[in-house]
Amino acid sequence: MGNDRRRSGRDPDPQRRGGSMSFEDELKAERERLGLSRAEAAAVLRDVSASWIDKAESGARSPHVWMQAEALRRLRSMKKRPS
Repeated sequence: MGNDRRRSGRDPDPQRRGGSMSFEDELKAERERLGLSRAEAAAVLRDVSASWIDKAESGARSPHVWMQAEALRRLRSMKKRPS
């Protein structure tokens, strides 16, 4: 029986997990919604670097759940900047 999980252990099909997105996907979606580069998002989050954002989005880093929640809270509280 083939296991279709990626190397990181994340399920590639969020619908199988009840439709919820992974932290990696949510972080990237919020950053892109705001039109921010990784460096700009890191500046907004204050406690992390652009490298941290890159590793978190790729699944190479798995931040503590409190850090995940705070990062998403800060990004979600922002308004999209004008184009």
